[in-house]
Amino acid sequence: MTKTEPQKHLRKEFASHLKTEGFKLSATHNYLERRIKKLMGAERHEAYLETALMYADDVVGVDALYQTVRSQEEAHLLFSQQAEVILESGVWLATKLAELDPVPKRIADLGCATGAMTRWLASVFATARVVGFDREKSLLGIATGIPGKTQFLRWDYGQEETVPEDGFDAFVSALGIDWNQAVSVHIPLGCNEYRALDTCKQVREMAQPIFTNWRSIAKNGAKLFAVLRIPDLWTLVGVVDAASDAGWSLELDCFLQLQVNADEQIPGLTFTAKVSERPDENVLAGVWITDAFCMSPEKPLMHEAARSVYRFLGPKEVIGSRELQFDDGHTAWCTIAKCGPWALHFTEATTGYARLEFHPSHKACQLDLSICFLPSTGTEGHAHGR
Repeated sequence: MTKTEPQKHLRKEFASHLKTEGFKLSATHNYLERRIKKLMGAERHEAYLETALMYADDVVGVDALYQTVRSQEEAHLLFSQQAEVILESGVWLATKLAELDPVPKRIADLGCATGAMTRWLASVFATARVVGFDREKSLLGIATGIPGKTQFLRWDYGQEETVPEDGFDAFVSALGIDWNQAVSVHIPLGCNEYRALDTCKQVREMAQPIFTNWRSIAKNGAKLFAVLRIPDLWTLVGVVDAASDAGWSLELDCFLQLQVNADEQIPGLTFTAKVSERPDENVLAGVWITDAFCMSPEKPLMHEAARSVYRFLGPKEVIGSRELQFDDGHTAWCTIAKCGPWALHFTEATTGYARLEFHPSHKACQLDLSICFLPSTGTEGHAHGR
């Protein structure tokens, strides 16, 4: 995404604000860990590390990690480990708010944490009332302890709770929901209906109360701008379905993959508070890949990107295919096909692994099905199959 002059200005302003709040925008992981250890002391730091390991292993939720910090400085050192993501997300959200006409009067920051972005938005949109919502008491305690006029309210919108305040005409949500849940992913080969997947249903059930509660405090026609770490297409389908069922309409033309750092893209989603039908899965697949990927023989697509692109491409002439069986009970299927100007070498597996290579169409007959990409290792090799 090429940045406009207003975006560059907002980025400079937000970066300055984050530094004032104690964020270290260019610090290394080792530096941040040393600073956290010094502030916490040996005993608390050891407990923090144990919690971080349990979070990485999906033993505890992210709230447990947040509860290990006791001050603004500790919290913002912890958040600085994803400072670039926070910076780019905040700039995009502010840009979208600035494009609204008229300027919103009441803005809700959903998942505000310590309120760093909430306070900045309140300064950028000085005529609006900006309220930060979060469920984590320790982070809200830090937010309310920082001088300023911004209001912060506790609200666990993932549960059925009393709504603290309503009547908002604009919402922002940045990274406040972890969709990377520890769920069993088993993808049937040739899957062409993501809505039928158990994983997709689990995501929809998790997201349903969140979007329903958000809709309950929104005026009709309100806008919701969300930067969500959605890892794959079936999670996107589940999230969008939950939003649609709750009365939020996804603005397909506004879908964007934000390049938040050198290695990560995160979807930026725009919703309007109005009733609409669920988008077609193929349409969602189209917007999922449009901004994120290019078709190049030098750069094969991996995992969900490969699966989504292969599914979204038009009619294909299959040249050959081969099934692979693995000792752990999973199955892979390798396919060579022609599609327009491309020859496709596609491998997908029931583990969720997928890889897609593009070659000129005239080379389709030269591609070798005996060379597949093993989903158990992710490396090229010869495999026994049928």
